[in-house]
Amino acid sequence: MLLIDIRWEHRVELGRQWETWIPLVYIGLMLIAGILSLYRWQGWGPKALQVGFALGIIVGLLGVWFHGGKDPVGNLLRVFTAWVIPLGTNGGVKVSSEPPVVAPLAFVGLGLLGLLACSKRFRAE
Repeated sequence: MLLIDIRWEHRVELGRQWETWIPLVYIGLMLIAGILSLYRWQGWGPKALQVGFALGIIVGLLGVWFHGGKDPVGNLLRVFTAWVIPLGTNGGVKVSSEPPVVAPLAFVGLGLLGLLACSKRFRAE
């Protein structure tokens, strides 16, 4: 579902910026790697998935960088101000069509969950 959502959200930019292809290519490769790794779970499968999930963290951080423009930290802090402005107001911020700064962190979360699931500590033998 993430593949479908990102394809939709990036539909306009796919022809303009090569960076918008990064999450789509990553998800496609992880689908293939995931199937092969599960097939070879008793051998190299978990290690291959760990590498893939670690790459997911990198993809997420790159996404925050690209979505954040020239000031990803400042944009993240701006997003967190939503917790201090009164409900029903926009805090004086202009509504724009900027890319969502926090959305790429989904890859970081999925990468961390995947690394935990593939670690020996949580793996059923």
